[in-house]
Amino acid sequence: MFDSSFPGADPVTAEGMLHLFAYDLAGLAGRAAPRLPPGLRDQGSLLTLIEEYGLLPYGVDIADVRHRLAVFMATVGAIDTYVPRRVDSELTVVRAADAGTLLDAWPEFGTAGSRILTVAGTHYSMLRAPHVHQLARALTAP
Repeated sequence: MFDSSFPGADPVTAEGMLHLFAYDLAGLAGRAAPRLPPGLRDQGSLLTLIEEYGLLPYGVDIADVRHRLAVFMATVGAIDTYVPRRVDSELTVVRAADAGTLLDAWPEFGTAGSRILTVAGTHYSMLRAPHVHQLARALTAP
């Protein structure tokens, strides 16, 4: 699993998912997350705010973002209900340096030799140069 927190945390509300989605778009754009109004529960309102804040990725239209939001919400919902089981395999968890300890429990679900690799950057900047090179090395290391 890539880019996942540890299951079993409190479920994310529908409002929380909308806020997380805006936060992710801003993070991927290297911008500060916008302050969204409290009580925002309407996807249409969020999409309007995303356009107003200029968070649409280059070459992506609002219909694409609407689809990505649906996929995002389904993914977060799946993570919220996922119950991990131990697997007979080594696990490698790759996390950003700023991730804290939220991911530390994942290796417990694998065999001896499971490990956590920390790469430079944040949750978002690890996907861009110069940190993405360290991420690539971590993903391809034996």
